Amino acid sequence: MNYRANDTKFFIQTWESPAVTLPGGLLKHYRHLGIQDDEMMLIIQLLAFRQMEQNSFPTFDELAERLACDRQEVVQRIQRLIQKGLLQIAQYQDPVSGMTTETYRLEPLFQRWRAYENGQRPSPLADLSPKSLFAVFEEEFGRPLSPMEYEMINAWLDREGYSEALIVAALKEAVLSRKLSFRYIDRILYEWQRNGIHTPQEAQAFAMRFRERQRKNPPVDFTFYNWLEEEHSG
Repeated sequence: MNYRANDTKFFIQTWESPAVTLPGGLLKHYRHLGIQDDEMMLIIQLLAFRQMEQNSFPTFDELAERLACDRQEVVQRIQRLIQKGLLQIAQYQDPVSGMTTETYRLEPLFQRWRAYENGQRPSPLADLSPKSLFAVFEEEFGRPLSPMEYEMINAWLDREGYSEALIVAALKEAVLSRKLSFRYIDRILYEWQRNGIHTPQEAQAFAMRFRERQRKNPPVDFTFYNWLEEEHSG
């Protein structure tokens, strides 16, 4: 096919403009990794913000404008990618300014893709176990979880190594204490880990021993233990 001279010049200028680097194999096989078309467009836009504008944490509104959808749809796509273990939200501290910022990390996606390229076919990404855990939290909170909340649950599972059963037990403890927040639940899990508690049964026995001590010397409200303000005695 022959192009006119000005057409050729146009194409040269176009290809010389800033471009987004994306592995061809990932673009070819993303569906095999369980990624939907709208999720892939979000991934491409995250890469575009990072590579072309040095913006590693665009706002929901900025992404929505690029994707021609509303911010709620952006949140849902991010949640799905986090839930599938393909996207992370991490904190980064600038060594010069000392300021802490957040960033989207796509390393899990590229690790999954490299494994696929090496012949390791992934198990179904829609793993019912993590989904059911997220659903339990959304039911208790009465709203969809934010991407950061999804990431915190994933961190409890992957980085801290808490079992799903123990996380649910901590959620129930927070509900019982009438202090339903992720910070409170995180503190409960930390205290349980500090005291060598690894199962819901051990957590229940631990709570019962504490409340028994409180009954012998009750404060104003002995039923609820403030995990954020108190420290356990052995």
